[in-house]
Amino acid sequence: MLTPDEFKYYQRQIILDNFGLLHQEKAKNTSLLIIGAGGLGSPLLQMCSGIGIGKIGIVDFDSVAIHNLHRQYLYYYNEINQPKSSLATQKIKQRNPFIEIIEHPVLLDESNIHNILPNYDIIADGTDNFTTRYLVNDVCVQYQKPLVFGSIFKWTSQVALFNYNGSKHLRDLFPEPPNPEEAPSCAEAGVINTVTTHCASLMAQLIVFCITGKAQEWTNTLILSDLWNFKQQIIRY
Repeated sequence: MLTPDEFKYYQRQIILDNFGLLHQEKAKNTSLLIIGAGGLGSPLLQMCSGIGIGKIGIVDFDSVAIHNLHRQYLYYYNEINQPKSSLATQKIKQRNPFIEIIEHPVLLDESNIHNILPNYDIIADGTDNFTTRYLVNDVCVQYQKPLVFGSIFKWTSQVALFNYNGSKHLRDLFPEPPNPEEAPSCAEAGVINTVTTHCASLMAQLIVFCITGKAQEWTNTLILSDLWNFKQQIIRY
């Protein structure tokens, strides 16, 4: 049950069609792990804390750099070289004191993922390297956890909900990661905040669908956005 102050905090979305008090209470009892607190994870954390997801874990080992600031809205110029996970935790707690934030200031790998990931209901992958993406996918399959996936390349983004109630997962769509030269990083290809925020917003909406029961409609689906040409494709597979 929501407290009176929680009801006031979420009141504008509680009155929204298809959401309501029932789904607000369900959000409160949902746990979410966000892997990466950077270009995708930073806006995703802000949105999901505002939605009212009751327990949010943050996995990030990195520190703030000056080239992050144009798109990673949680951080400020005077916080360069400070750890992202602790800064994100502090600021999200200030924005929403009604939710629990758990900090995981580690590089996610085989040595620690099995101690972290099973403790959450929904996993959101906002990482920027294929080794971690495929590891997260495989462990989500192992523990039967739904995975909200987002990635960007220049002016485009890809978003999908994998492994929801046994639906297809990342390796069903892309069996093996691409060669490094086929998928350059943001440092090589460039990135702009309109694309990262758009991608994170679609990821957050899929998380809302997981809470409200609409997610099954978006399984086995890849959402492709090209912001430069203002085009979007929805591919069913």
